[in-house]
Amino acid sequence: MAELSRFTLGMLFHSPLIQQYLVEYGKSSSDRVLASSATFSEAVRIAKNWEAEGVEVLISRRATADILRNSVKTPVLSLPFSDIENLRSIRSNCKQGMRILVPAYKRRTPIFGLLGKTLKVIILQKIYSTELELRQLVEAAAQDSTDCVAGGHATSLLAEEYGIPYVALPPSREQIFSILESARNVAQSNRDKERLLSESQAIMNAMTEGLICIDVSGEIMSLNNRALSFFGDYPLENIIGTSFIPYIGDNIFTEIIQQKHNKEYVIEINKKTFVTHVTHLNNKFDAGLILFTLRKKQDVLRQTQAINISDSRGFVACKHLGGLIYKSEVMQKTVKLTRVYAKSDASILLIGETGTGKEILAQGIHNNSPRNNMPFVSINCAELPEQLLESELFGHEEGAFTGARKGGKAGLFELADKGTIFLDEICSSSSSVQAKLLRVLQEKELMRIGGTRKIPVNVRVIAASGQELWPLICGGSFRQDLFFRLNVLCIRLPPLRDRIDDLDVLLPSFLKQFSDREKCRQPVLSDKDIALLKNYEWPGNVRQLKNFAERLVLHSVFLPDTFSLIYEELLTISPGRDKAGPTIDEENNAEGVPSALEAPNMPTPRENPKLVLDDPQRLRKFMESVRYSKKDAADLLGVSRSTLWRKLKQWNI
Repeated sequence: MAELSRFTLGMLFHSPLIQQYLVEYGKSSSDRVLASSATFSEAVRIAKNWEAEGVEVLISRRATADILRNSVKTPVLSLPFSDIENLRSIRSNCKQGMRILVPAYKRRTPIFGLLGKTLKVIILQKIYSTELELRQLVEAAAQDSTDCVAGGHATSLLAEEYGIPYVALPPSREQIFSILESARNVAQSNRDKERLLSESQAIMNAMTEGLICIDVSGEIMSLNNRALSFFGDYPLENIIGTSFIPYIGDNIFTEIIQQKHNKEYVIEINKKTFVTHVTHLNNKFDAGLILFTLRKKQDVLRQTQAINISDSRGFVACKHLGGLIYKSEVMQKTVKLTRVYAKSDASILLIGETGTGKEILAQGIHNNSPRNNMPFVSINCAELPEQLLESELFGHEEGAFTGARKGGKAGLFELADKGTIFLDEICSSSSSVQAKLLRVLQEKELMRIGGTRKIPVNVRVIAASGQELWPLICGGSFRQDLFFRLNVLCIRLPPLRDRIDDLDVLLPSFLKQFSDREKCRQPVLSDKDIALLKNYEWPGNVRQLKNFAERLVLHSVFLPDTFSLIYEELLTISPGRDKAGPTIDEENNAEGVPSALEAPNMPTPRENPKLVLDDPQRLRKFMESVRYSKKDAADLLGVSRSTLWRKLKQWNI
């Protein structure tokens, strides 16, 4: 027998010659073999004690083996009956014509039918599944004059109890030695697996990134010490087997399972933000497992230097379309259209007021596009002067201008190669920058400032503007040819006032976010408070609503009647005051000053209201005629104040 190692094994069955066999086995093996004749529930108790003592494999008959497998973690091998030993036992102990009960666990053994014919005895195989059913079989055999019962140790004890003769069906020496050898192989295999797991865990623990492995149901299968530290003070056993889905969200998890491609996401664990790379493990051993490599966001920022995820000036797109919060029909249509456009490689122009989420949508488009594993680079064209903006976008060679970096510098278009570049506030770019942008879009190549070499680039462009570009084109401040290059696909983001139903889901989300951050109770707003907020214009859109929620949470900790105070502050920055609150004219009326409607000989528009609203000169004269009262102007024109306010803003009146 080849010596593998010393193992501890446990045998739970009875045989008259078992001790003799084990003594013989011990002469050729250093294994420690424990033996007991316990069956059923008593066997479970002993097996658990042995498990605590380090028994590596258990051996038992079929019925007891099944019970053990459901009760202990230790591997259990089932010892079958020996056909030859069965023949010897029955032939030696039974006479011709005897009726012999052989209880069969869950299924009959065909060999007993052949034995009965050979030995000219009547063998009654009857099936049982539980200890109680076995007892009932033996009891019935004692009552119907069955000559004897044949079986294992549990059957022998019952036969003795009911006073019926018993024939033992023992295992052979070869069976004992064979099953012990199988047990040694199982024990050795488990040791090898444990060693590999230990080595793998040691390698994982040596990694500076957090590693979490889950299965296709989202259950955490393993993680390293770095990832464990992200969960706080929870021990490993409290994390293994739990679901990872709450940390990544149902939408992202569904996307990971369905799309099955490696990708980066931003997730939150224990109120800390991480950038995680998702890898599908598809080899034959790990099919269906998903590995998350996690790095703290601030570590990513330090390592990449040029990346600034917080304001999207980096290579990682943090936001996903699945993370958008909305319920309104207009946003449902917008997001549905965005998902369709994201699959294309064409340029996209985003039009929307400040605070409507153009930047978030751009990141979502990138993450839903075929370029999602490549860089996402973003820049706000309004933040930089012309020369610096050109240098940032297109790069420069050494000595190109005073202060140029030694060795030159790659521009954002180069850094975004094969990925996406987001040009925010494109309407603020100069004519020189627009001309170079047009050349890059047309030729798919650029030339650095001060350089002579053409550099090919493969970049998808997403541009955004807070105002309509066509009036700028008509005014000569924006190139028409660049507009048509950018406006291949166009998405208009609705202002919050046009999707005001979304306030019902946005505000609670923001309040919870800031309350969790400040570790304080979340403010509760009445239906009246919500109605007031829904009647407000929200010129700063979702960004303003988020700021309002943060201010409300911070004030609610210290000040009573917080909502009234914050709401009054809100009204001071309204473009046309709150629709439900007092307007300037209404305040004047309270003091006895006549409004424009009450003024004598007040002119009224004789033309179609649409003609007035679409002509800036006519609209300006009309507003002068009503003393710039938005309420009176809207009433006379038959339009809402929000429509009038948008037109006034459009024409800078």
